[in-house]
Amino acid sequence: MIRCIEMAPGEFKLSGRVDVTSVADLRTELQNAVDSASPLADVPGAAIRFEVGELELVDAAGLGALVAAHRRAGRAGLEFSLVKVPDRLSRLLFISRLYRVLSVENSE
Repeated sequence: MIRCIEMAPGEFKLSGRVDVTSVADLRTELQNAVDSASPLADVPGAAIRFEVGELELVDAAGLGALVAAHRRAGRAGLEFSLVKVPDRLSRLLFISRLYRVLSVENSE
């Protein structure tokens, strides 16, 4: 089960296991988060941040959902970044070269 908790306006915490069976839930949670944060786009430099340190597993489908949310945020006028990225996800971002697309603010 995927959980997305709003910690503050534009700041969310994701937790759970992301694989092919739960990626649809992740995609829905990310879309809802971006949509709820879209009014922030009126502020210059507004960003949406996802703390991902509690994600147990992220597979290729999960990476696709993160990229889709990044694009959705961009269309809404928001910067997009991942926060507290665990080592295993950092390695996956590096191997897939998505570190060039997805902004990582700080790693654990």
